[in-house]
Amino acid sequence: MSDATLQQSSAAGVQTVGSLLAVAMGGAAESPAAIDAVGAHRRAFARAFLGANRDDPGLPARQNDIAELAASGFPWDPGAEDYALSEAILARWTAPAPPPNVIMAAMALAPAHHFPAPPRLADVPAWLRPLYVRYLLARAPIFFEPGEADRYAAHGAATMTAVHAAIFEDRLPDADDLARAVCQADATTIFFNARSLKSYFRDKALICEWAMLRQGHALGLGIPLRRADGPPRIGILHRTLQPGTETFHLLAYLEGRERADAKVTLYVLDAPQNALVAPFEPWVDAIVQLPAGVPAAVARVRADDLDLCFSSNNLGWGLTRETMIAAHRLARVQVVSGACPASPGYTSADHFLSSQSNDPSPEAQDDYAEKLAFVAGAVGHFGFGHDAEPPTLTATRAAIGVPDAAVLFFSGANYYKITPEMLQAWAEILACTPGSSLALMPFNPNWQANYPLALFLRRLNRQLVRFGVAPSRVRLIGQVPTRADLMSVMRLADIYLDTFPYSGACSLVDPLLVGLPIVARAGTRLRTAQGGSMLSAEGLPVSPDNEAYVERAVALAHDPERRKAEAAKVGDAARRGLACLKTAPFAKRFFAFCGEAIDARARAAAALRTRSVEELTIALSRAVATARADGAPAFRRFLDLDVARQLLLPWLQTLAAEGRATGRIVDIGACLGEMSLPFLNAGFRADLFEPDPDCAARMAEIVAAYGGRAAHVSAAVVWAPASSVTFNKRAVGVSGIGASPYGGADTQITVAATTLGDHLERAPGVVDLVKIDAEGSDFDILRSIDLAAVAPKAIMVEYGATFPGQSAETVRALIAEMAAAGYGAVVFEYRMLEGFGRTNWDHELVDITTNADALGAAGDSFGNIVFFRAEDATLLAGLVSLVDNYGPAPGRLMLAG
Repeated sequence: MSDATLQQSSAAGVQTVGSLLAVAMGGAAESPAAIDAVGAHRRAFARAFLGANRDDPGLPARQNDIAELAASGFPWDPGAEDYALSEAILARWTAPAPPPNVIMAAMALAPAHHFPAPPRLADVPAWLRPLYVRYLLARAPIFFEPGEADRYAAHGAATMTAVHAAIFEDRLPDADDLARAVCQADATTIFFNARSLKSYFRDKALICEWAMLRQGHALGLGIPLRRADGPPRIGILHRTLQPGTETFHLLAYLEGRERADAKVTLYVLDAPQNALVAPFEPWVDAIVQLPAGVPAAVARVRADDLDLCFSSNNLGWGLTRETMIAAHRLARVQVVSGACPASPGYTSADHFLSSQSNDPSPEAQDDYAEKLAFVAGAVGHFGFGHDAEPPTLTATRAAIGVPDAAVLFFSGANYYKITPEMLQAWAEILACTPGSSLALMPFNPNWQANYPLALFLRRLNRQLVRFGVAPSRVRLIGQVPTRADLMSVMRLADIYLDTFPYSGACSLVDPLLVGLPIVARAGTRLRTAQGGSMLSAEGLPVSPDNEAYVERAVALAHDPERRKAEAAKVGDAARRGLACLKTAPFAKRFFAFCGEAIDARARAAAALRTRSVEELTIALSRAVATARADGAPAFRRFLDLDVARQLLLPWLQTLAAEGRATGRIVDIGACLGEMSLPFLNAGFRADLFEPDPDCAARMAEIVAAYGGRAAHVSAAVVWAPASSVTFNKRAVGVSGIGASPYGGADTQITVAATTLGDHLERAPGVVDLVKIDAEGSDFDILRSIDLAAVAPKAIMVEYGATFPGQSAETVRALIAEMAAAGYGAVVFEYRMLEGFGRTNWDHELVDITTNADALGAAGDSFGNIVFFRAEDATLLAGLVSLVDNYGPAPGRLMLAG
């Protein structure tokens, strides 16, 4: 960038910052100057904000000055002026929250992890809060100092905790904006440390789940306790079959499996022209291209009634399309694996698949929101036998400027894995081996298209010089066209250096095939132990700590005979066939695990159905308490439609599969048919009672769509015989015969009327389920039903203390009456959220109970009651299973077998 261009950009204010950031972080040749120019902008803004009054009315308008800086995760390579400014900021960093001008000064000066953990976000001004949260969550483009990656991860976890509290505890009015910032946050740089990341990802997952529910996604799914006969149905969710690490990793789960063990469907999101379809076809029963929209994709997977669904991509980077799909309950058992460097944390996942060698810590389960499951050996396997692209170039040492006699270290580790601690170890190795060189290929396009090259060089040169190593001894090599070319370059080296704390996995396959001695360090959790796990499987040494790592590399460099012997040992392993490339044994172990997980759930379901109603009542109480404490948003948002879709539908499917139900429901107060549609979609029949003329067109569409299985009765159900009745017409969904506090002024119209008994005389047949939502008349209608004659297996009614004649006392009285008639009851109680009945209908679940004694203690005495035959344990068993899915995965009853 010329001086003239820079001067011209400087006059453009905020555009200058954006353009300079693009250059500074894009690897362009001009970026050193841009980095310095960004630094000058940062300091100028920080001084200006520090000099402002905390109550300056102009501060909100000045957010644009730093918006791009704050959200960019810009580098901070401080000098004397930066230290002085940071000291001034910290001196004014007061509790419980700093003044807004001090926060803005910090946002201008340095990335968030260089300042204290975020305050309670409720104490940050609303006008600043969304931008501040984006700043807190910004990805760091580089770490300059040892310990910085660890500090960044700790700060990130504290940020997620603060946002979680702002949304779920403080219920801030801008919660949607805060959740959007979390959903859009890039978690790339959170992994490059040795910390447990469970709290970060669990909080993040809960926030993303909440945001998805707000968008209308149906995350939960009720699944019939009885599974269909035949081989297990296993689905695998994978983003794309384009050649790449995750695709070759997936092949190792499939290639060589016993085809008769399961019916396998591979669901892919994208279909590039170079997709590797042929290698997968012999090992799956179907490859299904999913629809583009997430709800449609979820519906397509759910239609296959899977016993197990395996998500094979990394779900931790951000809220990608594959992550959104995987966040739904798709199958009886759901599994994620080591493609994720850490626990993704989504409620939908039951198991995280790893191995003892990949997760060697005795406390490994503490790192996972999922239940940790082990397969024998390592989980780092790859179907690289299908990567057959030929070499396109000839590599020589002369081309990279390294003498033939010099010891050449090599690492193909990605840019992000080369932390300050890693560079420090490499600089120490080079300092102890005069004349040696190090070749790096850190700019892997699988991770990112562009890298901040100038920043990387600045840090690299600084650390090398500190150890008395000339920067010219390190060679940066760009990407080569094929993997065969990469191995050609690698053959020039004498020793391969793996990274820590985030070790290599697929990047170690090539040096093993080439026959290089490898220097690697052991770790205690998945992403830190994966490299050592692969090497141990080949009988190769792994250094226990940083000091041993450096000593081993130096010893190999100084001892040609030792290098030769170790190279021969690696070569022998490659000639025998690397364990990480033997896909058939691994695929068999994977499918054995799948079979065991499916069988365990089937055994748990069968055992649940043998329990008495009393035992199930106790189990339900425990499951509800556990799920409520864990706080999964889909459990908090378990509302009336969920009761129908997730509980009553699978219950009825279970009974129908056993010949104990015909599948007919009666929907009184059908409105627009939402409650009946799940049953109709499942092949059942529905009689829909809805007298509101505004609903007639939608009723006609439903009747036409379901070929005689849907019948619309344009009449109000009454509790005393009548041919017509006065109907209070309000807003759609809140009209009815009785009085209501909702929906505005009444317009009274006359509509046809019937009793349920009269209707069933005209349309006889067994009724399995009656659903009543009659805007305050529910209890009257229920009491008018001749339960001996109609004998429904379950009845769902709405109740609410805001309706005349309904209260906690009348609910308890009704439950007692129904008990005398042979029906048990489950009460779903809700709490009204801000604006309920005025600007919205937002509410959330506070309890599911078979004992209504505490009704109103935590909620607002409104919700739904499901009455069921007292001797029928199937519904309660299904409810226990359903609630179990919303509790912490490690303790789920349905995974215990």
